[in-house]
Amino acid sequence: MKKVFLFACVAFALASCGNKAASNEEVKEDTVAVAVDSEEAAGEITADLNDALKAETKDPAKIEAALTKVKTEYAKLVEEGKVEEAKKYALKIQEFISNNSESLKSAANNATVVSLIDGIKNLPTSAEATAEDAVAAVKADAKTVGDAAKNTAEAAATNAANNAKSAAETKVNETKAKAETKVNDAANKAADKVNDAANKANSAIGNAANKLLGK
Repeated sequence: MKKVFLFACVAFALASCGNKAASNEEVKEDTVAVAVDSEEAAGEITADLNDALKAETKDPAKIEAALTKVKTEYAKLVEEGKVEEAKKYALKIQEFISNNSESLKSAANNATVVSLIDGIKNLPTSAEATAEDAVAAVKADAKTVGDAAKNTAEAAATNAANNAKSAAETKVNETKAKAETKVNDAANKAADKVNDAANKANSAIGNAANKLLGK
């Protein structure tokens, strides 16, 4: 009976060790998978930004969307407790931005993109950065980007209003010029008619005078 009991204990211990080893292997595989996913995601973003910069016609909306996606992905990783992966992800993007910052700002040319770039540069990526640092950075950046987007929208609305006003003024001036041209043409035609009538009258008077004089 004791032998059976000892055998059962040994079997249970071996099974537990096997499960623990398998569990550890699964954790390692998951960690590697997450690391690869983050690296691939960062690679996709940098590829999109690179394409946008190389395009003959720059696409500000594409640049803004790609940079916004960086913030969203970083915040998601931090929220899921994957702070180290968030750091690796942001660091790869930061490397690209540090080499192309001015080109991106020039291509997009709006306050939102400038704010997004500056915010990404400030995302905590150092080994000493804590989860609290990352969360604080995400919250602060969300407000900054929101304010920048508001400013961009207001600037766009102002530009649209100014363009509409300018177009309306141009239209009014064109209409006024056409009206003045018509008036001038009519006056010139009337003057021509008066001159013709005067010339005819003078000619008739001259002819009549000549007849009376016997010429």
